Amino acid sequence: MPHGRHFAAMMQTEWKQWQGPCVPVELLAGKTFPGGKIVVAATAIDDMWLLTIRRRSPADRLTARERDIARRFGRGLD
Repeated sequence: MPHGRHFAAMMQTEWKQWQGPCVPVELLAGKTFPGGKIVVAATAIDDMWLLTIRRRSPADRLTARERDIARRFGRGLD
């Protein structure tokens, strides 16, 4: 599937009626948007936006403290 269709399909998991090219206003805050099924990071670059989109994973359910512990553990710390 071409990247454009994949992006559109992922966007439509959160916003059923989304057709583009404008993005939902929730994404224009310039932050990470944790949706029900996807996570979208929006970064402003000059007068454009870079959107990074991915499916939610079990790690997204971790608290900030749990993520910190997992990062430390991954670096070999205790």
